[in-house]
Amino acid sequence: MSVKINGKLKIGSELMLDNIKIGKILINEPFSFALIKLYDPDFSFFKNKVILVENKRIEIINRF
Repeated sequence: MSVKINGKLKIGSELMLDNIKIGKILINEPFSFALIKLYDPDFSFFKNKVILVENKRIEIINRF
Protein backbone atom coordinates (compact mmCIF):
# COMPACT_ATOMS: atom_id res chain seq x y z
CA MET A 1 0.00 0.00 0.00
CA SER A 2 1.06 3.58 -0.52
CA VAL A 3 2.24 5.47 2.53
CA LYS A 4 2.84 9.12 3.24
CA ILE A 5 5.54 10.60 5.45
CA ASN A 6 7.51 13.82 5.66
CA GLY A 7 11.07 12.86 4.82
CA LYS A 8 12.81 9.81 3.43
CA LEU A 9 12.52 6.22 4.58
CA LYS A 10 14.97 3.35 4.44
CA ILE A 11 13.93 0.30 2.43
CA GLY A 12 13.22 -2.52 4.87
CA SER A 13 12.28 -0.22 7.77
CA GLU A 14 9.51 -1.72 9.91
CA LEU A 15 6.06 -0.22 10.42
CA MET A 16 5.13 -0.43 14.09
CA LEU A 17 1.74 -0.13 15.80
CA ASP A 18 1.64 -0.43 19.59
CA ASN A 19 5.05 -2.18 19.51
CA ILE A 20 3.77 -4.73 16.98
CA LYS A 21 5.43 -5.08 13.57
CA ILE A 22 2.69 -4.67 10.96
CA GLY A 23 4.77 -4.24 7.80
CA LYS A 24 7.88 -2.89 6.15
CA ILE A 25 8.91 -0.30 3.58
CA LEU A 26 9.46 -1.76 0.10
CA ILE A 27 9.95 1.41 -1.97
CA ASN A 28 11.17 4.82 -0.82
CA GLU A 29 11.18 7.10 -3.83
CA PRO A 30 9.57 8.58 -5.82
CA PHE A 31 6.48 7.30 -3.96
CA SER A 32 6.75 5.37 -0.70
CA PHE A 33 5.18 1.92 -0.67
CA ALA A 34 4.89 -0.63 2.14
CA LEU A 35 3.93 -4.25 2.58
CA ILE A 36 1.29 -4.23 5.34
CA LYS A 37 -0.57 -6.98 7.19
CA LEU A 38 -4.24 -7.10 6.29
CA TYR A 39 -5.11 -9.70 8.94
CA ASP A 40 -4.07 -10.37 12.54
CA PRO A 41 -4.89 -7.69 13.50
CA ASP A 42 -7.57 -6.89 10.97
CA PHE A 43 -6.66 -3.97 8.69
CA SER A 44 -9.63 -1.92 9.97
CA PHE A 45 -7.88 -1.88 13.37
CA PHE A 46 -5.21 0.47 11.90
CA LYS A 47 -7.73 3.24 11.18
CA ASN A 48 -6.95 6.40 13.17
CA LYS A 49 -3.98 4.77 14.91
CA VAL A 50 -0.44 6.12 15.17
CA ILE A 51 1.88 4.06 12.98
CA LEU A 52 5.61 4.66 13.27
CA VAL A 53 8.54 4.01 10.97
CA GLU A 54 11.99 4.94 12.31
CA ASN A 55 10.17 6.80 15.14
CA LYS A 56 8.33 8.99 12.59
CA ARG A 57 4.57 9.06 12.10
CA ILE A 58 3.38 7.55 8.84
CA GLU A 59 0.00 7.58 7.11
CA ILE A 60 -1.35 4.64 5.14
CA ILE A 61 -3.06 5.82 1.98
CA ASN A 62 -6.05 3.46 1.82
CA ARG A 63 -7.77 3.47 -1.55
CA PHE A 64 -10.35 0.81 -0.62
